[in-house]
Amino acid sequence: HISYFGQDSIQSGIVAAKLMKTSLKIDNPIIFILKPIIKIASTYHSDLRQKGFVEFMNNSIPYVRINDYIIDIGDEVFSFNKLKEIFETQKPNGIFVPNSRVYYIAQWLYDNHYQDIVLIGYDLIEQNAYWIEKGVINYLICQKPEEQGYKSIMAIFNFSTFNKQVENKCYSPIDIIIKENYKYYLNNSI
Repeated sequence: HISYFGQDSIQSGIVAAKLMKTSLKIDNPIIFILKPIIKIASTYHSDLRQKGFVEFMNNSIPYVRINDYIIDIGDEVFSFNKLKEIFETQKPNGIFVPNSRVYYIAQWLYDNHYQDIVLIGYDLIEQNAYWIEKGVINYLICQKPEEQGYKSIMAIFNFSTFNKQVENKCYSPIDIIIKENYKYYLNNSI
């Protein structure tokens, strides 16, 4: 490859962990890492985000309890039953979803009347915008995908046309989206 365009996944996990730590006001929180996946999806970046999240939490909160679960969302009935089973064992104070399917968890929390759980996920897609507006999702970590696309196409053009070298890694910003600013992010363009 010529270059990588995207977030520093480990660092974005650290940002999510710092948001979680700041939002939780207890000494020994229970945190779930829920990974709603479709079997064919790659989990490489999600795994790196989780790594950064867990390392930060373990180094900054001595008595944190972190449980991680994979939720196969290919079968909705099965996955909702799996979530019910998980939540019957203990109620988390916070949930970290290291991918864009945080809306799936938000919907389940809302439908099952769970409140006061800090919920952090990724990407301001339409489904996530809905749940951030309702206040179920507290934070979304975003990375300006349009800007990534533009910069990567320009890099290919400059490399192939002008033989201009490109940096090996071109990291995107790690943006923090909340209910109060998500509309401005939606209106942002390159």
